[in-house]
Amino acid sequence: MAEARDEELIRRLEDATINSWPGAFLVKDGAWFLRLTPGHPSRRANSLSVLDPADGENAPQRLIAMMAACRRLGAEPVVRWTPLMPAELDRALDAAGFRAFEETRVLTAPLAPLAQSAPEGEIELMEAAPAERAAYADRLVALGGEAPEFGGLLAAILGRIALPAVLAVAKAGGRPVAAALTVIDGPLAGIFEVITAADARRAGHGTRAVRAALAHARTHGATTGWLQVKTANTGAAAAYARLGFAEVYRYHYRRRPA
Repeated sequence: MAEARDEELIRRLEDATINSWPGAFLVKDGAWFLRLTPGHPSRRANSLSVLDPADGENAPQRLIAMMAACRRLGAEPVVRWTPLMPAELDRALDAAGFRAFEETRVLTAPLAPLAQSAPEGEIELMEAAPAERAAYADRLVALGGEAPEFGGLLAAILGRIALPAVLAVAKAGGRPVAAALTVIDGPLAGIFEVITAADARRAGHGTRAVRAALAHARTHGATTGWLQVKTANTGAAAAYARLGFAEVYRYHYRRRPA
């Protein structure tokens, strides 16, 4: 369970996760949120999260109901474990044979130091209404950040984001080489879908895109940047650390073995 001094921040970041990356379907039971986008590989949009460690009553029965909803909609039953997980649900997952996999770190950074200097090089900011964000998905697919067969589902996810969302595209010689999506949720600016073209990596283009996205978010009132990076991706974590990002908490997923 999260310590009291950290729980409020973790809960706010978990709220931002739900707001910034909505699934096609939502099933809510108290503080339990099941988001599903069947057919898309995004775990965040296809898992059960719980936002209150005190909401563990009748956990085994509620877990059965939530996992039945997954199967009914054609999605794999997956639970997203965070420090807000009720102990009762943790025990129910153990009893049901759910195993942990794919750990992720959640990082934050103050935006003021990042905005002291303008991002270098040519930057394109794509700022579109939700109904026009298919262009974001097209750009991410073109850069290799999303398989073409999932482009339509990604466009649908982006189109469901009600919050301001901007795709910062870094260019080299006029050619798009990297991109980073920012979603602005009040004072929080979430970074998603950071991708660099395969033949343009290790040249700082992804960092340029992230800096541009966060600088734009600051002009819209955001004061804190946040992002999620898989624990195994040590290279990306080191790059974010150089930008001032520090870990707040970790989460992982749980599922039954195949």
